[in-house]
Amino acid sequence: MSNIPPDIQETNTQSTTSDTRRTRLDYDKYLKTLLKSIRWSWIPLAIGIVLVSLGVPFEDMGPFGDFFAGSTVPVLTLISSIGVILTLRMQQEQLELQRTELRNSVEEMIATKKEIQEQGKTMAMQRFENTFFNTLTLHNEIVRSLVIKLEREIKGRAIFETLVEEMDSRLKSAIAFEQISKNLPSLEKIEIIYTSMFNIFEPQLGHYFRNLYRIVKFVHESQFSDDVKRNYIGIIKAQLSSYELVMLLYNGLSEYGEDFLPLMKQYNLLDNLNENHLTLTPDDVKLFRTYAKGQ
Repeated sequence: MSNIPPDIQETNTQSTTSDTRRTRLDYDKYLKTLLKSIRWSWIPLAIGIVLVSLGVPFEDMGPFGDFFAGSTVPVLTLISSIGVILTLRMQQEQLELQRTELRNSVEEMIATKKEIQEQGKTMAMQRFENTFFNTLTLHNEIVRSLVIKLEREIKGRAIFETLVEEMDSRLKSAIAFEQISKNLPSLEKIEIIYTSMFNIFEPQLGHYFRNLYRIVKFVHESQFSDDVKRNYIGIIKAQLSSYELVMLLYNGLSEYGEDFLPLMKQYNLLDNLNENHLTLTPDDVKLFRTYAKGQ
């Protein structure tokens, strides 16, 4: 693929056009010279007519005619042959110049196509980044607007730590009052407690997790390379607090996060999670590593 700069392409085009004009001027000069030479071919005929008009017997002009015919016909034939050869050479060189012009045009078209493709990629990246950062801004606005009321009103990111503590308290209470069997597998305990919590705080948590999933899915479905995708996922991960990651794990282990969990695993969304915060059941860390890290 040609990478010829536009200024050089323009210079090449101008040079080719100049060569074409110069060649045509040279051949026009040669042809004019030949035509001037052929122009004198009427002189023998004129001389013969003058001699006849002066009374020179026509039969005495035979040697004169033979002389002029023998001397001028080869010259005229040579001139004609040279004219044909020059014409053919001129056509050949014009064809070569046309091929050069065509080749330059093709190179210009290829370079233009490549430039348009690069512009298209740049515009696609700009559109992607506009959408990505707009949705990320919306996500942070959603976080700031979060409010829950328990014993007191809690706002913003602080709700996630409170919700983790509330889940722990509710699970211990449910086991103590035998609402949940302590022999249930840890995953089932988490699903029961998280589901009860989610149903209570669905207006806050539902909006939060749906928007976060949408952002991650948007990056995942983009046409960029995996490295580029991971860079943008890294920006998302930088927005999440430790307790947000804990709630994100519990959401992924529940029925509400079935679609989100594969993306969490694929992009290591929870790799900054502090395992010390996983205290809901003795198996939380194991579940985290199994479901979130695929170990």
